[in-house]
Amino acid sequence: MSTSEQPNGWHVEDLQKGPTASRPTFRLIQVLRACAAMMVVGFHSTAVVRNLVHAPIGIWGNGSGGVDIFFVISGFVMTLSSAPLRHASHPARTFLARRLERLVPLYWIASAVTIVLALYGPAISRGPLGTAWHVAASFLFLASSTHGKVNDPVLFVGWSLNFEMAFYFLFAVALAFRASLLKTVVPILLVVAAMSYLPQRGMPLVVKFYEDPMLLDFAGGILLALSVTHLRRMRWPFSVLLLVAGWTLLLGGSWMIHWYWRPELWGAAGMAIVAAAVALEGRWGARTPRWLQELGDASYSIYLVHAIILPHLGVLLAKWGRNDGTAVAVCIATLLVASAVCGVLVYRLVERPIMGWFKGKRKTAVPANA
Repeated sequence: MSTSEQPNGWHVEDLQKGPTASRPTFRLIQVLRACAAMMVVGFHSTAVVRNLVHAPIGIWGNGSGGVDIFFVISGFVMTLSSAPLRHASHPARTFLARRLERLVPLYWIASAVTIVLALYGPAISRGPLGTAWHVAASFLFLASSTHGKVNDPVLFVGWSLNFEMAFYFLFAVALAFRASLLKTVVPILLVVAAMSYLPQRGMPLVVKFYEDPMLLDFAGGILLALSVTHLRRMRWPFSVLLLVAGWTLLLGGSWMIHWYWRPELWGAAGMAIVAAAVALEGRWGARTPRWLQELGDASYSIYLVHAIILPHLGVLLAKWGRNDGTAVAVCIATLLVASAVCGVLVYRLVERPIMGWFKGKRKTAVPANA
């Protein structure tokens, strides 16, 4: 086996053609990040308008499918960006350091703001923070449970980051042993996800939390990354059909049905959408507008920040005293735009400077990029 070949038969040169630079090669992946973030914002915006503005609308649950897109992208990008690390001296340590740099600071800041608002903010922010362990677990990206149920983290959208961090540690173990992702990480994800379908009597709630079929999204992203060379050769008409089919499956139909069959429907849809985006990169990637790219860059900030600002905006909009069709449209548009603008500002003023500071401290030029 040559030094440029991975244990699973894929070449580093092929994988390094992916998003391993400060400006991602796959611009359409950034577009998908923007779409995924705004889908989640749309989901929560309809809930706010319904519960706080008291408008007679349904909750757009399909927007939650944006998390599935995020998870597929995570598996895809981690596989590509880790390829150069397989020949580094300490691949697992470097990988985890980059992931922690990327996720932890902004999440801790957002969680701290949430706690301050809960203690001293307006009434809408005040709520039980739970036990000291619950607060600590939130900052440690760990699930916790009390009174027979798994708690949401202090910043409620952090539940998805608990899965992300668990995936990163599993990924890091594979890097530490220089093991094939196809032979280790993917089977483990499949087995753990399959356990959720087995009888769970007596199983601790926290363990049940991690036995989630959504883990299949990460596995799907890994498989797409290992097939990136073939995806690039896909004919564009088929790629477009795949893209349309994926979005139709993700956005169409009853979200309650999709929620029950999430890995089979939304997970498959996320894989189809990401696969099509990779295949169409050469044709459409360079044509994507800069503002859409920045929205994708800021997707993490948008995802975290919107969970803080939506309830407060909802209270202000409720004072308007209208819940007719026009008012509902204005409210949802306001929530979407405010979340995007605030997220981009936080990205520019907080997230990007933090990443720049860490980059300046690095002794090597191996990028984290995600």
